[in-house]
Amino acid sequence: MMTYSDAEIVKECVVKAVKIMHPSKKEVITSMTTLPLSRLTCTRRCTDIAEDLHDQVLIEIKEADCYALALDESTDITDCAQLAGFVRYFHHGVFNEELLALITLHGNTTAAAIYDAPINKLKELQLPIQNICTLSTDGAPAMIGACHGVITNLRTEYCPDLIGLHCIIHQSVLCAKLSGDFQELMTDAMKVIINKLKANSSLKHRQLRNFLDQHNAEFCDLLTHNNVRWLSKGNALKRLWDLRKELVMFLNEKGQTSTLLEGTNLCNLAFLADCFTHLNTLNLKLQGKGHTIIQLWSAVKSLKQQLLLFVSDITRAIFILT
Repeated sequence: MMTYSDAEIVKECVVKAVKIMHPSKKEVITSMTTLPLSRLTCTRRCTDIAEDLHDQVLIEIKEADCYALALDESTDITDCAQLAGFVRYFHHGVFNEELLALITLHGNTTAAAIYDAPINKLKELQLPIQNICTLSTDGAPAMIGACHGVITNLRTEYCPDLIGLHCIIHQSVLCAKLSGDFQELMTDAMKVIINKLKANSSLKHRQLRNFLDQHNAEFCDLLTHNNVRWLSKGNALKRLWDLRKELVMFLNEKGQTSTLLEGTNLCNLAFLADCFTHLNTLNLKLQGKGHTIIQLWSAVKSLKQQLLLFVSDITRAIFILT
């Protein structure tokens, strides 16, 4: 249970005293009730609330017959490897999903290191490891390796009936990988146009924003692409397409040209912008709490049917034009 700090106890006593001494002066009572606490008291209170919620989650997990884990390893902005562990369990007729722990991986990120980190954390939290029923991962060899993968080791030591799952969002991202001409076009769009005009030169970036503002463009800036953020690629392409005319004018003014914004490449750019817009929509549908596998699969199947319709429309259009 949460404990009250000295400042909170004093404030509560003062409010009660004012109510007894001046019961008719409601404005004084209201002023004392809304009296802000010190920053240290607020910080301590937030910490107490977080610890209390964390303890409640641990109690509920221990009471559940089984629970599912999801592990995702990534590298933050300081090049430090972080392993996020999410838990899902059934308690009092409701499925609950919570962030269980964020573990820093020191040194290498081999299968053994990734396996030891969550196991040690579960032991520290005194959670029954044998009650893990499913483990969702990003499909990396360190996670699903046949010899030393995390799932294999868990099955061998603790959970022989463990079900390993490949995260459906990671699968959709892998399906969106490009190759050939489209990959070259994407590289040119991100590095040559967007990042060069926005990230590499502060002067050019300011000039571009002023130019777009003077010409009353739909947007006042481009978007920078980041490989870590899955949705940024589609959003950056969409913004590039919307500002294509203004960008051509800006480059001409600077005495530069770009084959990306003319001819066949422009058609391919429009195609990629549309495709990644649909992929972004699918990605957002796959995120969030409370989704079942039926809902996720329905979203994927719906996009597959849309793609078949798009292929039919494009084929019909080519036939009419030829």
